[in-house]
Order: sequence, then structure tokens, then C-alpha cells
Amino acid sequence: MLKLFLTIKEEKTMRSLHSILFTTLIALQIFLLVGCSNPSLNDKNPIVRLAAVQKITDQVILTKVAIEDEDYSVCKAAVEKLNNQAALANVAIESKDLYVHRAAIEKLTDLTMLANVAMEANNWYVDKEIVEKLTNAPIKERIAARTNDKKAQLIYMFIYAFSNVPDAHRIELMNKIFPAIRLLSDSDVAIEVGEIVSVSVNWSSKSEYYRGSLEGTKEGENVDCSIKLRNLIKPLSYSWSTKFPIITSDLSFLEAEVKARDLLGPILERLSQTLLASVAIKITDSDIGDAFVEKLTDPLLQAKVAMQAKEYNVRDAAVKKLTDQAMLAKVAVDAKDYNVRCAAVEKLTDQKVLAKIAIEEKSENVRYAAVKKLTDQAALVKIAMEERVSEFRDPSIKDQTIRNAAIAKLTDKSVIAKIVVEDKNKYVREFAVWWLTDQALLTQVATNDKDSNVCAAAREQINRLRSKE
Repeated sequence: MLKLFLTIKEEKTMRSLHSILFTTLIALQIFLLVGCSNPSLNDKNPIVRLAAVQKITDQVILTKVAIEDEDYSVCKAAVEKLNNQAALANVAIESKDLYVHRAAIEKLTDLTMLANVAMEANNWYVDKEIVEKLTNAPIKERIAARTNDKKAQLIYMFIYAFSNVPDAHRIELMNKIFPAIRLLSDSDVAIEVGEIVSVSVNWSSKSEYYRGSLEGTKEGENVDCSIKLRNLIKPLSYSWSTKFPIITSDLSFLEAEVKARDLLGPILERLSQTLLASVAIKITDSDIGDAFVEKLTDPLLQAKVAMQAKEYNVRDAAVKKLTDQAMLAKVAVDAKDYNVRCAAVEKLTDQKVLAKIAIEEKSENVRYAAVKKLTDQAALVKIAMEERVSEFRDPSIKDQTIRNAAIAKLTDKSVIAKIVVEDKNKYVREFAVWWLTDQALLTQVATNDKDSNVCAAAREQINRLRSKE
């Protein structure tokens, strides 16, 4: 009740005190842990690991912690203790956490290292912080970096190509085209098409005037990009332009639909099936990955991409492209991603393979997809009748969803009747009742079943059948 009488100012003060007290307690806990002997970096408690980091100076260990620890505060503490530029670059490249990645970039000052981060990091965009550091550095350092490192030369070439693009749109436009630069700088791709010789980008504004309830000018853009490769006579080039709608509800700037993949058409025709698959597997830009998958015709390589590609969208695209039944069966059984296995199952026609998956698969979603594709009555009877789990599954899991899906596809009513009368699982009995048409048996079930829900379902099924007579 006291809180009701507090002024707003007093309430804010109390919240601030609570925050300070909480922070102090955490700091004290870390202080006490630091004083203890050998706090473990493998401890489940992130506060213990954070305390351990405070005592470490070894740059290799700190780098490993910054990249691998699951807690952001532990990673950031490790980054803050790093003073080796190569180690910081390694964290910026390898870390999967965006905030840890950026924390490492903040401490990076070496232009060559920054350029390498831009070209090799897990993300397929160029960080605004990197662009600013590379362009705002003293001219002597910029010249030295471009002179001594090819990646620095390339990233500077790329940055300077956007010099005529307005600041408001520059970074975003860079990020849309950058995946093409990253791809073309891949060593395997470069062997085929040659290194990048030049990059040019031309930008101009366009506009559309609207009348009516909303009157005014809506701005857009025209973007032209050209990339010259050493082994190709013609440069890779493409032009994009804002497509204004007939009617608009706002007058804000409308971007052109710029896609890096649009630049890559000519090189896709030159690359071997093996190289197309190799790029599709390792690429982290799903849009470009899809473009590579579209050119794949080898079923073995399609299956390989479906099972191994880093990006789910690329794996999914490969499964959708795959038609070879033997390869689909392999993907359905061996792929690590259950979504990919499920997609493969949905394209399978081999009843033996489908039956095996329906019985042995670990994922209930995949088993369900397999049962839905099954037409083999013997296999369906086996699945519907057996209240058991495969040796591959957790024994505590009752697979009634799978059994129900099998029951719904049974044509032998005597099997359904047997399940209704004898099955130990009340939920399966209740479901099976709805597929029973023997009114005499349904009357018996409605009277004698131990479960009230099963009895009620039987009575309702009798009424349904009588209403249709």
C-alpha cells in the first residue's frame, strides 16, 4: 500500500537504488569468485565463467572464450581483455553473436585486419563501423593497407565504388551488393572467372508525384552496378530501378529491389556442377545459394547440398529440386535437419522406405509425413496396432499421433474394431471410434468402455451414423 503514496520521483529513485543494489551484488559475487582458486571456464554458471575471465591474460584462451562461450557478458569480457589485433580479427570473423562481432570491431584499428574481417566474417554484409574506420583512417595508413594486402585492395575498391551514393542509402546499398563481391572473391570461383579487376556503381534519384487523398512526391532510385573480372570479356552488370505503386499510403523513400544474385547469371553458366554444389553448401547468403541450386542437375550433388548446406533455405531448395527417388530416400534417412527429412519424405513414393521411416524415425513430424504417404495396408496395420516405440526413440514417448494417422488410412474395419475394443491407449481407442461403422459394437463400447470420453465418442458416432440413414 505504501507504494500508492509515493511520488513519481520517489518511485524512480527507489528503482534506481534497486538497480544499483543488484549491480553491486553481482560485482561483489564476481569479486569473491575472482579471489577463489581456479574458477572454471566450463562452469554452468556464467558468473563463475565471467570471474574466470577476469584472471586470464592469455590471448589464445581469451579468443576461444570470446568465440565459443554461450553467454554474451562472458564473451564481451573476453573481448575487452584482448589487445592482440589478429585475435580481435579472429573473434570478429568467427563469432556467431552479432554483438560480440561488433565489440571486436570496435577495438580493431589495423586496417588490413579490418579489411579481412569485412571479406571473411560469417555475416554477408559489410559493417558500417568497418567502412567508417577504413575511410576515415589517415591517408598514409590507407595507402599502406591497399599496397600490402589484396583483400584490403578489394574492399577499398568496393567502398570507393559507392562514393556517388548519398550517405542515407550508401551502407544499405553496399550490403545488398556485397554478397556478390564475397562470392567472386572465393578462391575456387576466382580460379574459373578470374579476380575482380574493377567495381563501379552509378546511382541516381527518380520520383513519382501522387495526387488524391495523399498528395506529394515519392522518391526512389536507379542503381547500376558493373563488376569486371579478369577472365571474362564482358563485365557482370545489372540495373535496378524503383517500381512505384499505382497507389501509395505514404511518401517515404522507396528502394529499388537490388539483389546480388542478379549480377551472377553469366558466371553460373560457366561453373561446373561440382563447384556449384560446393558454393551452395558453404554460402551463407540464401538468395545466392538458391541461384546456385537452380543450376544443379546432378541428383547426387542435389542430395549433398540438401544434407550439408549451411543455410536452411538452400537445403530446402535442393530438396525441392530433387526428383531421384534413391537420393530422396537417402536424404529422408540421413539428413540432420528434420525439416529437410520431412520435405524429402513428402516426395517419396517407395512404400518400403516410407514404412521404415514411419516406424524408425526419431522425429514425430517426419514419421507423420511418412504415414500420410503410406498406402501399404500391411505397414499401416503394423503401425496402427502396436503401442510401442522403436529402439531409436525415447521409450517414454507414446506415438499415438502416428498411430491415429495410420488408423485413418485403414480399410480393414475389423482391425479398427480390434483397436477400439482391445487397445490399452484410451486416446487411440477414442480416435478409432470415429472410423467404426458397426453400430452394435459401438453400442457395446458406449456401455462398457472404462473411459468416459471413449463412451461419449461412441454414442456420438452412433448418432452420426443414424442421422445419415
